Amino acid sequence: MTQKIKNQVILVSLFTAIFTYVFIASIFLGSNFNVHIDTFFCQATGQLDGLSKFFLIPLSIISVCAFIYSFYYFPESDHKKEWTITSIFFPLMTFSMVMIVLAKNLIMLLIFWEIMAVSAFFLLITEHKYDEVRDAAKLYIILTHFCTFLIFVTSILVYKYTGSFDFPKTGSLDPGTTVGTSIFIFTLVGFGIKAGILPLHIWLPSAHANAPSSVSAIMSGLMIKMGIYGIIRYISFFHNPPLYWGLIIFAAGITSGIIGVVLAIGQHDIKRLLAYHSIENIGIILMGLGLGLAGMSTGNDIAMVLGFAGSIFHILNHATFKSLLFLGAGVIINASGTRQMDEMGGLAKKIPFTFGTFLIASASISGLPPFNGFVSELFIYLGMFAIISKSSLLPLNFLQLMGIPALALIGGLASACFLKVNSAVFMGTNPNLQNAPQRKFQESFYLKISLAIPALMCIGLGFFPYILKSPLENVIYSLTGNYFNLFNYFPFKELSIFVGIFYIFLILGLLVFKLVYKNKIEYAPETWGCGYTKPSHKFRYTATSFAEIITGIFNFILNTHYHRKDVKGVFPKKAYFKSHVPDIFLDNIILPLFQFLDDKLSPVRKLQAGNLNLYLLYKLIAIVSLVIYGAIIIW
Repeated sequence: MTQKIKNQVILVSLFTAIFTYVFIASIFLGSNFNVHIDTFFCQATGQLDGLSKFFLIPLSIISVCAFIYSFYYFPESDHKKEWTITSIFFPLMTFSMVMIVLAKNLIMLLIFWEIMAVSAFFLLITEHKYDEVRDAAKLYIILTHFCTFLIFVTSILVYKYTGSFDFPKTGSLDPGTTVGTSIFIFTLVGFGIKAGILPLHIWLPSAHANAPSSVSAIMSGLMIKMGIYGIIRYISFFHNPPLYWGLIIFAAGITSGIIGVVLAIGQHDIKRLLAYHSIENIGIILMGLGLGLAGMSTGNDIAMVLGFAGSIFHILNHATFKSLLFLGAGVIINASGTRQMDEMGGLAKKIPFTFGTFLIASASISGLPPFNGFVSELFIYLGMFAIISKSSLLPLNFLQLMGIPALALIGGLASACFLKVNSAVFMGTNPNLQNAPQRKFQESFYLKISLAIPALMCIGLGFFPYILKSPLENVIYSLTGNYFNLFNYFPFKELSIFVGIFYIFLILGLLVFKLVYKNKIEYAPETWGCGYTKPSHKFRYTATSFAEIITGIFNFILNTHYHRKDVKGVFPKKAYFKSHVPDIFLDNIILPLFQFLDDKLSPVRKLQAGNLNLYLLYKLIAIVSLVIYGAIIIW
């Protein structure tokens, strides 16, 4: 594809995006509606309610940014196959996710769910020449089809309950029955695999790390949200869910949040680190969802409204800052020629625009004001504090005692982790960068657009969250059947004033600094250079060293493997320090279990001897056995 055609395609994408936004704005002003279409093989039923509308926001924005970015990720002259794969399966995956959100029929949802899963598989193996990519794709395709199987079972249970493949009305099913409980369990596990809830997350780190960065952005920012959408949609079928549903989801959120961020800190691969942060943020989303369900069960409207609003708001926020981080990681990797943070450094001057947007996303994902991640977490904090003042029920005390410290711990550890990332990647010096491959797409105009849009969303949603007041109220109406005015529950006005004052002081401070200290700093030592006046890259404080203290504190969870040779004596010999953090579920439980089963079942392989006569004997035995079984049944 020539540069001229490429530019035309991008312009068409931008106009399509603008048209989509206008369409979304128009439907936001209108009412909900349903669509029923009879086809030659099935009846397709669609809907557009508050929940569907909200999920269309990140789908329509982030997918366009990632698609534009993908045009520059692979140089066309050397990657024609990758170009073809991306051009076919990227739009197909986006379309399938839109149709999942619009589906109001179990069969329709399953069909587009499978299209999404298969499209993601082909995008994941775009760079299939690498062994780790093929291994990640194998693990993904196994887990995603197990996920589809469980969702199929869930849909059959819903059909058995209602007698129809159409979605039941909101709050029309009884959660107290055996079928209702079964639907909840299969929903949580089935959609939970796609969402990456611990310990069902095992496909996620390797898939996100080994996919092209534009694909990682859409997988982390959008695809795993389809799992959350499925959980919310299926639970909305039930009226007054029991309290233990909310407590289970809340506990799963705490587990995913804390363990996810702890595992992220121990990573050296920048994309693998971001993948574990996806698990952490899914945990925050689940904490809000569990809080909302617990509030609904106990009649605590404040906890219900703030929990649901915080959870839904964080879905959009995570889509913005996580996609921005993955897109930025792609630029970083191409500028440095490696995914290992210990081998990076000094990139702030080389890719300043990426540095700026990556810094905004880092602050957002850490829940720091005045960015959007802070706002959604504030919703959940206020909901949990509301329980303290409104409830004396023992189970809800669990939410207070565990949830508030857990959310604070997650935010603190995330801040430490992204301090490590930004310092190790952008600060200091690294002479190895001179040998890194230079790609033309680095910080080109369209690439900056794909980074700037989510960055502006991080800033804008943190400054003016009121813009989402109506969409959030519509989502809560879709889940509860009642309208709640969020002005009565959340300080939109006060928060915007606070953020506005913050920006005023920030701008004034920068102006004063520039006027007072301009040309007065005679020497500026390299940041991250341990204070040395002329540090070499050997003096750098590496990402591994930075994380040593934190990984040591949480080693009872991480089981970190250290490889070190300390500095000893007046004239020390060469020293080193390395660490490896295994996935506590995949590497310590699942793989050893399958290895054990493989060893114990090895005698069974002797049945596959490659002898045709023996195989015919097997068939004869099977047929005779079936005949005998049938005769016994008839008799």
